[in-house]
Amino acid sequence: MTNPFCPLKKQGNKDLKWETSKNLNAGFEISLFKNKINLNADYFERKVSDMIYALPLPPSNAGSYVKYGNIGDMINKGVQANLNVEILRSGQFQWNVYGNATHYKNKITKLPAEQRNTGLVSGLFILNEGDDRYTYYLKKFAGVNPTNGDAQWYRTAVNTITQQEETTITANYKEATDYNTGKSAIPKVYGGFGTDFTYKGFNLAVNFAYQFGGYGYDDIYRTLFHSDTYASNYSTDLSKTWTPENPNAALPRVDLTSTNQNEHSTLYLIKSDYISLQDVTVSYQLPDGFAQQAGLSGLKVYVTGNNLYLWSKRKGYDPRTSLTGVSDPYRYSTLSSVSLGFKFNF
Repeated sequence: MTNPFCPLKKQGNKDLKWETSKNLNAGFEISLFKNKINLNADYFERKVSDMIYALPLPPSNAGSYVKYGNIGDMINKGVQANLNVEILRSGQFQWNVYGNATHYKNKITKLPAEQRNTGLVSGLFILNEGDDRYTYYLKKFAGVNPTNGDAQWYRTAVNTITQQEETTITANYKEATDYNTGKSAIPKVYGGFGTDFTYKGFNLAVNFAYQFGGYGYDDIYRTLFHSDTYASNYSTDLSKTWTPENPNAALPRVDLTSTNQNEHSTLYLIKSDYISLQDVTVSYQLPDGFAQQAGLSGLKVYVTGNNLYLWSKRKGYDPRTSLTGVSDPYRYSTLSSVSLGFKFNF
C-alpha cells in the first residue's frame, strides 16, 4: 500500500482457518384440552471450536488495528418455549393470548495459553475462560468528590511496603484499574407476549417484546456530559451534576478544562431491561353483502401502530439498537408509525 491516506485497517493472517461447530437440538410439543393450550419447548446447544475473533493490534502496525485469528472455544446453550392459550370462544367472540421466552447462556471454554490469566480485552468487554463473550471490562466509578466535583474511580495496586494488594480511590483516570465487572450484556431471558380479541367482524391484536437480566452501556448518555468546546446537546440530567450548591450530586461536574469527567466507567453501565409495545392493530371485516355490492368477495379495513412505546431503565435509552445494548449516537431507534390500510378480496 503506497498511499499513506489509505492504510489497511485489517491485517492478513495466513494461519486463519474456519470455525467448526457441533449442534444439538431437542424439543417437545404438547396440546391440551382440545387444542385450547399449546406448548412447545426446545433445548439448543452449539459448541464452537477455533472461534474467529478480531484481535486488536498496537498502533505501530502500519495503520492496521485488527487481525482476525482463531482464539479458542465457546459454547452457547439455552431453552426456548412458546405458549398459546385460547382463553374464551363463545359464539362470535374469541380471545387468545400467547407468550414466548428464551433463556440463553454463553461461555468461553478455552483461550490461548497467553490469555488465560489476563483475558482478552476488546473495547468495553473482556473474554475470560468461564465467563461469557460479553462481560464488561471497565473502570469502577467511585462516586463524586463532594469538595470539588471530580469524578473518582477505584485503583487496585500492590503496596510496596506490605506487598499486599490495596484498593484506593483516585481522581486520575489513567491511574484507575480496569475490572472484570461480572456483568454481561446477554439478558437472562427475552421474548414476547400478546393477545387478540375477535368479535363479529372486529379484531384487536396487541404485541409486546421484552428482555430482563442483562446490562447495557449508555454511551449516548455519557457523551451528553462531554467536556469539549463544540456546540452540542446536553442531557436534562445536567441539573444532577455537581455544583458548589449541590455537593452531594451523583454525577461529576461538567468542566471544559478536564477530560476526566465523562470517561468510560461503570457510571454509564445500566440494566438493559425493557418492555416494548411492538404493535397494535384494530381491524374490521365488512359484511359480505356490503363487499359484494362493491364487486368484491371481501373487504377489511385496519389501523396499525408500530413501535408505540418503550419502557426502559432510563428515558431515552433504547437497548434494542445494538446486540450488546451499547447505545450509539449513530444508531437510531426504530421510528413509531401509524398506518391505515385496506384489504380487498376479489
